[in-house]
Amino acid sequence: MPSRPLLTSNDLGGVDAVPDRESMAESLLVLQSLGLSETELMALLKTFPEALSCHPQEQLESNLNRLRDEHKLKDKILIKALGRQPRILGYTFSCEGDCAGECHKCWARF
Repeated sequence: MPSRPLLTSNDLGGVDAVPDRESMAESLLVLQSLGLSETELMALLKTFPEALSCHPQEQLESNLNRLRDEHKLKDKILIKALGRQPRILGYTFSCEGDCAGECHKCWARF
């Protein structure tokens, strides 16, 4: 059975790139700062390993702030939401009800 590459172009929304170690470490720090248990963090990364390829400030922090501000998710509720839908960390688009065909990365799904 051939092994699957670490990240595919589909995983990153059409970008063929593997993030550098420093960026991945920063992304991991952002996720750890949420107060996730080791088990919760491992489950999140198992379900959505692409979280480590998300830009720490422009994507992860931005999406976490959106969840806190617009959706009023805080602390344990935020952690539970991430456990149910970890892909929200990678959302980068909002069609605001007028579908643009970017559903795999759109906030309308949340």
